[in-house]
Amino acid sequence: MSATQYLSLDFDQIKDSIKSHLRANSNFTDYDFEGSNLSILIDILAYNTFINSYNTNMVANEAFLETASLRENVITHAENIGYVPRSSRASRAKISFSIVFPNDTTASFLTLKKGPVAVSNIVNSNYVFSVVDDITAPVKNLVAAFNEIEIIEGSVVEQSFTVDTSLSNQKFQLNNPKIDTTTIRVKVKESATSQIYTDFRLVENIIGESSSEPIFIIKESKDETYELIFGDGFIGKKLENGNVIEVSYIVCNEDETNGFQNFIFNGRLVDSNLSFISPAGINITVNQSSIGGSKLESIKSIKNYASRYLATQNRAVTTADYETLIPKLFSKAESAVAYGGETLTPPQYGKVFVSIKPDNSSFLSLFDKTFIKNELKKYSPVGIDVIIEDLKYLHIELDVNAYFATNLTSSASDIKSKIFTMMSAFADSEDLTRFGGRFKYSNFVSAVDDTDVAITSNVTNVILRRDLIPEINSFFSYELCYGNTLFAPLNSSYNIKSTGFTIDKYTDIVYLTDFATSSTTGRLLLFRIDQNGAPEVLESNVGTINYTTGELFIDSLNITSTTLSNGVIEVECLPQSYDLIGLRDLFLNLSVSKSTVTMIKDDISSGSDTSGVNFISTPQYNKSGFFRT
Repeated sequence: MSATQYLSLDFDQIKDSIKSHLRANSNFTDYDFEGSNLSILIDILAYNTFINSYNTNMVANEAFLETASLRENVITHAENIGYVPRSSRASRAKISFSIVFPNDTTASFLTLKKGPVAVSNIVNSNYVFSVVDDITAPVKNLVAAFNEIEIIEGSVVEQSFTVDTSLSNQKFQLNNPKIDTTTIRVKVKESATSQIYTDFRLVENIIGESSSEPIFIIKESKDETYELIFGDGFIGKKLENGNVIEVSYIVCNEDETNGFQNFIFNGRLVDSNLSFISPAGINITVNQSSIGGSKLESIKSIKNYASRYLATQNRAVTTADYETLIPKLFSKAESAVAYGGETLTPPQYGKVFVSIKPDNSSFLSLFDKTFIKNELKKYSPVGIDVIIEDLKYLHIELDVNAYFATNLTSSASDIKSKIFTMMSAFADSEDLTRFGGRFKYSNFVSAVDDTDVAITSNVTNVILRRDLIPEINSFFSYELCYGNTLFAPLNSSYNIKSTGFTIDKYTDIVYLTDFATSSTTGRLLLFRIDQNGAPEVLESNVGTINYTTGELFIDSLNITSTTLSNGVIEVECLPQSYDLIGLRDLFLNLSVSKSTVTMIKDDISSGSDTSGVNFISTPQYNKSGFFRT
């Protein structure tokens, strides 16, 4: 038998190779008869070889991080290089409420006890939100105010263990899946009768920890549960025989509860006199709806980040180090990008700029920015200033002109609906939902053609849009970067279009546009629309534009209002190439709601107009109109 045939994993090929071998031996004559005893033996040999080959292949695959497919093996390989996969994450909301005491009260403070705080009812299902630690507020002027406290979705579960040193391999296993490991609290007391507790803290990096530090680490076990591992007396405090470990944590519903904003209070309140306060009549103010819930880190994500995390060596020196550390330090990060200030124009040495796309949200809160910056300081060199910038969206709007054969469909509206559905799926693809994303034009137009058999071709035009948020009634200069080369024929105008706004110098609504003075640069203009519907230039030089880099620099303007109710000025342009990238901190967003689909009958393909005299052509780089509507 040849080596190629012998190594095949296909059952039939293995069986054929055995038969080929037997043909060379005249002692066996009935191997080709399916009902014979020898044929059955061949089947058994082929099956045994097939199973052994499969097992050998799987064992070899599971021995390496990149090829392993079983989660337990991927976890083990990741742990060997110091990577702890992210657990499930509970969604978190911020609420405020106040308790008013009677005039004769003697209470000096009020404590919100650990456990359930609020309930949210969605589609006849109750979801509990809790706190993992007691929260105390002072009573001032007969009022105890709890301001912007963070509540975490899920129920608080408690477990206890008694240390038994006679057991050589005692494990402290948490029984529940879907544990948010950031909520794990561990207290240890000397014995069952002791009332003195020591709080142990969770660490991921044991470097620098002394032999007396009360620390523990976690390890993901089978069935997506977790094991607690304590110190051995050399690194971390060692537990003694008879110690009692009390553990509490939250079991959550992951991303099911993102976006909740209606809560009913059901917490436990105890004042300084140990009197319980009735929860009746307590009104909750929601400061932030629930966000940040996410599923357990996937196998794909573990493979992606584990080796990169090893490369960082617990320090942030290169931009790749920052991009790897941020998802570990901030679990709500969906994607992150970092770049050095020396790459900017003009250069800003000694600074690292970071932009983060959070899960289920568009922007980071000030609290989250401060937290991330402080955590990154622990890893970055002294003297490096980390600047966390707000997320900048580069919106992509599509004008799809789909040609279809009328003899292959009865409803153009059905095809149009399918195109929008495909567009939504394309917007959620991996190429677009990350920094450094890329819109691949050829892939999109192919996806349009494949949406329905009746579609014969399509001409899709692309518009880029940035949203300018003006400082109302203040003089400010603005910069908009598109990160892609822009389309602008020499001596042309209205390549740039904006929605309307007003400035202090004019009472009419004005618009922003450009005039290309060369193939690479141009001037920015302000104009209004006169009574005849024609543009009238008011200011012929209010800034510059670089078409090659896609950068607009708007001189100081005092913008007093915008025509859009959300207070932004939308500025659109046409890209030179329809293959688009998200440069540096630009995050691509395919705006399905502002894209259009036009269905055009292809009478040539349907056979009703083979001469083509009635064919409707669709222009590219369509610049109709003077301003954005």
